[in-house]
Amino acid sequence: MFDNKKWSFFATEHLIRQQYKKIYHLSGYKNLSVSNDRIQGFLKAMDKHKIPKENYKVIEGGLMAKHGIAIVEDLIYKNDLPDAFFCFNDLMAFGVIKRLKSNGLRVPEDIAVMGFTETQMAELNTPQLSSVKQPTFEMGKKTAELLLKLIDKGPEQPETIILNGELNIRSLL
Repeated sequence: MFDNKKWSFFATEHLIRQQYKKIYHLSGYKNLSVSNDRIQGFLKAMDKHKIPKENYKVIEGGLMAKHGIAIVEDLIYKNDLPDAFFCFNDLMAFGVIKRLKSNGLRVPEDIAVMGFTETQMAELNTPQLSSVKQPTFEMGKKTAELLLKLIDKGPEQPETIILNGELNIRSLL
């Protein structure tokens, strides 16, 4: 497993420590436990740093770049852009960046964008995307090891392994 609450908290706290005052979290679908975990981490950071409720929002977005694009279009129309976006995943972040740039806004000079999942495109994007790196290879490896152990020895006491991540700060913050 990966501790989405913890790393969502760290990513949000990083934005707060960079002096961003108005931060919006673009969540995944709220019926997904991973989305709710990341929302909880975001809200915990806001609470810890006593950020006023009018300075942050959780906006249900989705999972794809097109969802980030649509949200930014709506926020531009409403004249309600934040200082920083913390996105559910890198794909949504790429959509946010695309729409901000097409509207003449500079990333990160005007608005910062933070992703989550650390896709290979994060480093290749211009400017590079800061993102939470999940140990996906290690997660798959540990899952396979547990499965082989189950096949070899039969059912035992359930085992949960929580793997650590990394906050990759690049040019977007």
